[in-house]
Amino acid sequence: MLKIEFSIHPTIKDKPSVWSPAFGKNWQRKSGTIFDLKDHISHGRAFIPAAMVSDHRNSAAFDHADLVVVDIDNGLTLEKFSEHSLSQLAAWVYTSASHNPKADKHRFRVVFQLPRRISDGELYQSITSLLIKSLGGDANCSDRCRIFYGNSRAQHPVWQPKAVLPESFIDDAVAHAAHQRTTYHSQSADVDEHSINLAAYCLEHVLDPTSDGDRDQFCSITRAASTGGEALFSCWSEWASRGHHGKGKNKSQTSEKFFYGWRGKSLATIFWAADTQQPGWRQSLPPELKGNSGSFKLGVHGDAFAGYDHEDFLGEPDIVEPIEQSQGLFDESKPWTQIAVIDKPDENNEPVEVATFDHEEPPNTPRSRGNNNSNNEDLVERIKDLLDNHYNGLRLNCMSQQLVYGPEQQPREIHDISQAYVYISRGQRQVFPKTLVFDLAGVIGYENRFHPVKSYLERCAASASPCTYFDRIASEILGVPKDDMQNPVMPCGNLLADVIIKRFLIGAVARVLAPGCRHDWMPILIGNQNCGKTTFFQYLTPPSLDDPGTYPWVVTMQQGIEYLKEKPHALHAGFIVVMDEFERYCKRKYSEELKNLVSVSVDRSARKYENEKSYPRAFVLAAATNNSDFLCDPTGNRRFMPIIVEGKVPSKENPALKIIDLDRLKKDRDSIWAAAYKAYLDDPVHVFSSYELSYIADYQDSFTRDNPIDALVTRALETNSSGYYQGQSYVILADLFTWVDVNVAQQHQMTTPVTDCLKRLGYKPKRIKRNGKSQRIWLDPG
Repeated sequence: MLKIEFSIHPTIKDKPSVWSPAFGKNWQRKSGTIFDLKDHISHGRAFIPAAMVSDHRNSAAFDHADLVVVDIDNGLTLEKFSEHSLSQLAAWVYTSASHNPKADKHRFRVVFQLPRRISDGELYQSITSLLIKSLGGDANCSDRCRIFYGNSRAQHPVWQPKAVLPESFIDDAVAHAAHQRTTYHSQSADVDEHSINLAAYCLEHVLDPTSDGDRDQFCSITRAASTGGEALFSCWSEWASRGHHGKGKNKSQTSEKFFYGWRGKSLATIFWAADTQQPGWRQSLPPELKGNSGSFKLGVHGDAFAGYDHEDFLGEPDIVEPIEQSQGLFDESKPWTQIAVIDKPDENNEPVEVATFDHEEPPNTPRSRGNNNSNNEDLVERIKDLLDNHYNGLRLNCMSQQLVYGPEQQPREIHDISQAYVYISRGQRQVFPKTLVFDLAGVIGYENRFHPVKSYLERCAASASPCTYFDRIASEILGVPKDDMQNPVMPCGNLLADVIIKRFLIGAVARVLAPGCRHDWMPILIGNQNCGKTTFFQYLTPPSLDDPGTYPWVVTMQQGIEYLKEKPHALHAGFIVVMDEFERYCKRKYSEELKNLVSVSVDRSARKYENEKSYPRAFVLAAATNNSDFLCDPTGNRRFMPIIVEGKVPSKENPALKIIDLDRLKKDRDSIWAAAYKAYLDDPVHVFSSYELSYIADYQDSFTRDNPIDALVTRALETNSSGYYQGQSYVILADLFTWVDVNVAQQHQMTTPVTDCLKRLGYKPKRIKRNGKSQRIWLDPG
């Protein structure tokens, strides 16, 4: 008995009354025989007659197939199928849940076993198409990873488990696929396989079915889908059949004849509609669709601008008849060249909704357009072409927020895109509008955006083994104290320094995979000069291919707090943003701005020549300092996680000096990120709970700058009190200044140091009525 592989779903039973997006996930590969598949189907379980590379069903997940299934939906009857020559080659036939011969609803599925395993997705689709055409099956069910529902009440009129399609059938399918490539099924050479797979995903999982009144949207998406030809037909047909324009009397608008009557040139309308309906759909893509494959040609999805095809500006085209395929390629004596004769069901005289057009010209009359619109469209297309020539592969680097161009692996940064109009105008005998060129470059770049760190993390997760000491990176690489005063043991049993580094790395992954997520703290490495604190963060990332000694994903903050407060977009320049010499940012007058800088998840800012917009953070903050008393705000320390670095290995230049084990870090870099990626997926905890923060509060406060006034205030409070409020002792500043001998002239400048001291001691400010007047007091925590 032949061994086969297929995919099953653990929860779908029989045919659900309503489709759920959850049905596209959690698919499992299964090995066995056709007997195992029959048992699975007989229990009502859904299956896909192909093995997939992921648990997320989509055409791009196709790995290989041992079976082909043809869905008969109101076509052949079982009796007529038994007369077809292909019935002798079918391994199995089972009836579907809606099979009802008495109501003239003949619905069943024919399962064929292939003579050998097919790993070529295009060939598999060709095999399926040949069998569908021969049996008059449902062409909507021709995609590579089609779901077929089980039927716990199924009949099995044909059961020939040893039947296998002949090898000659595969040969004819190869010829058929070659013939298909020479005919119209993909009109634009700009449409690559990755783009088609993304469009299929949008049709299957993102785009909502159209409702009555959405005819324009239905036509636009249909035109765009026709760009992908046969590769998108089944996905489009299923999408169309779920909406108003593909149901009931409109069912003919899900047919091949209707579909191939359109002449699309771009897939961009599909992606534009997906962005409109579900702006974050790209974040939920399965791994096999997240790669940045395909060309970086301008527009990527064909000749399109801002999500619209060229035809979208012209109105709806005339629907033309598709060219019918010839059977002359094949031997008429072969069973699969016998075309089933199907009697069409009678239809009543109710009108069918068709794609009518809002014009009265004869079908072949060209549309007239205004000169201004034509000139504007021509200008846009000309500028796009010139941008493509001068900045081939123009795209937006989401990490650095810079437009780049050139090869995928070694992109070149554009120094100032606002000057692009100068370069593209050379030799053109005209100067193009600066604003239009700038806006077009921005739109094109955003459409082709990418994140280099995301690709790197996914590669690490796929190819590197997670490091075994991910829970102890600080101990193994940084070298940290073991005593509880300088490195407390957390409630989970791990050292605080190890917990900080672990959650920092998980948070870095989270910020890339879910930009703008909460990560409101930062690690601060404290150690001797030249022990490798800043280099530690650099070595966490891969070096530049052009200059191996540099690490472009790690940037050292050059601007001050005041500048960043006004222009926070400047922070969006790397993956890890390091605040070196951190003590210079900890001035008391900037404490509120610093706390906000660390806590914010989404920045609102406006770059030069741009409107204000949101910048979700896809980076993490970190810091390094030589001083151990840098904190100055008694209320905001929870955002800062200090780590005392003692060093792990002797320095090569000075063996007496211990430094961070940077060589080991470089060697294990990929495995560290593989572990961080896995940890994010398994248990994405990268912030600290209120309980944990209270547990380490004393440790954090130990890094607060010493102030001589603290001792004076503490001694004064031990023996003095200004009064009692509801049984609780309190103090007022005027009395406290008298107790510590601060004269009136100095009180103004001493107010902040003294109140900071009171906060550190746990005193709480409160307004009360005293002698009929409002007065501020500080309540004793004891």
